Amino acid sequence: MTHLIAVHLDLRDVQSARVWGWIRALGLQAEIEARPFSLDVAEPWDCEAPTFGLELLMLMEQARDHGPEAVARLIDTAYERIGVDAESAHAELAMWLQVGAAAGLPLAEYDEEMERLKAEVGYWMAEAREEHGILRPPTLVFDDGTTAYVQLDAPVEDPEDAQRFLALVLERLATIDGADRGA
Repeated sequence: MTHLIAVHLDLRDVQSARVWGWIRALGLQAEIEARPFSLDVAEPWDCEAPTFGLELLMLMEQARDHGPEAVARLIDTAYERIGVDAESAHAELAMWLQVGAAAGLPLAEYDEEMERLKAEVGYWMAEAREEHGILRPPTLVFDDGTTAYVQLDAPVEDPEDAQRFLALVLERLATIDGADRGA
């Protein structure tokens, strides 16, 4: 039986926000690794100027250095502060600073580590594309290497609904390749 181990998210994407809410409803936010993937920037290490999406993902990488609770706190704060309609937040590039501060991340550390954080985001995105074939977030990753892009038409907040949806995802994946999957 294979298990869900990770999800690639963009912190300014409505679908990523809905999938993160579903993962929280499942109670798996501490067990599933949240990995950065940008819709905003194709090659993070080539960016000379800051972009809203890249700066948020660099904060996500910084949070990863502080453990799963820090990652969950940052993701929750980003979706709460930005909302699921990130277009309005794009007008203010400094919004990412507000998100990082509200999530309790040490912004002085962020300043010192910017190049490393950008490289880490680039690494995660390259690995996502090259090893897992991921083209866009939100994409689930299973321990056998299988990936699944998930699109939700509405938020899934009820734990029972979240379990039913997970069962449906696993059932559909099993019909594709005959695998026996579990959460």
